[in-house]
Amino acid sequence: MLRDRFQRQSFLGRDSKLVLKSARVALIGVGGSGSHVVQQLAHVGIGTIVIFDADKAETSNLNRTIGTRRIHVLLRSRKVRISKRFARRISSKTKVIAYPLRWQRKAEVLRTCDIIISCVDSLQSRRELEVLARRFMIPLLDVGMTVSENGKKFSISGQFILSSPGDACMWCLGFLTDANLAEEANKYGAAGHNPQVVWPNGVLASTAVGFCVRILCPWCEDRDIHDSKYLNYDGDNGTLINNDLLPKLTYGCSHYRPNIMQEPRW
Repeated sequence: MLRDRFQRQSFLGRDSKLVLKSARVALIGVGGSGSHVVQQLAHVGIGTIVIFDADKAETSNLNRTIGTRRIHVLLRSRKVRISKRFARRISSKTKVIAYPLRWQRKAEVLRTCDIIISCVDSLQSRRELEVLARRFMIPLLDVGMTVSENGKKFSISGQFILSSPGDACMWCLGFLTDANLAEEANKYGAAGHNPQVVWPNGVLASTAVGFCVRILCPWCEDRDIHDSKYLNYDGDNGTLINNDLLPKLTYGCSHYRPNIMQEPRW
């Protein structure tokens, strides 16, 4: 006898199946972290997933990108096509709208989404995404990880950020600064060669999906469920904890005020 596939998600609420099915979630980037996100969104029953990525599969993706196989590299398959097929194999009822291009070229599509999940490489792209998300009052969930070298030793770190409209933004949280944007601009093109592995991406992607579902179907009593979040990931010790800056912030955001918001320009 076939049972409801979402039976064990019933704690999310009586109407959670319908809410998740009606949800429209945008995902920017379907590489290391994004491929995990697509997989999990399909599993939990998100009705529509809108994905953006201009890249094609490469050999270096095989160690961490879920669903990518060697045949995809040989065929130079688009990452969004791989993710779309993978999600559809998980759930045939999931609608996946794939754009094999940079999101800025179809930015108007994001206005129709309930939540945006950012799995991009650059700070500048995060900055532009947050401008759009704030303009249209859309929660933005961002993940990122890096492997840094100190002498002959390496360290894995990363972050999860929920940028919630009306609350602290990435500038308020200290994640975006003029200094680190300028530093990135001086190192333009280097991000694609940084070390990457599968397990930190999985941890951070799972965190993003968890908060995505929590926003749509809150399962716990939490007064600050829609407040911005900033979690630091320490891959060396396997911890994910609140950033020290967050408790010091007051409510609100001085960078994106509703009365001075303007149409984004790319």
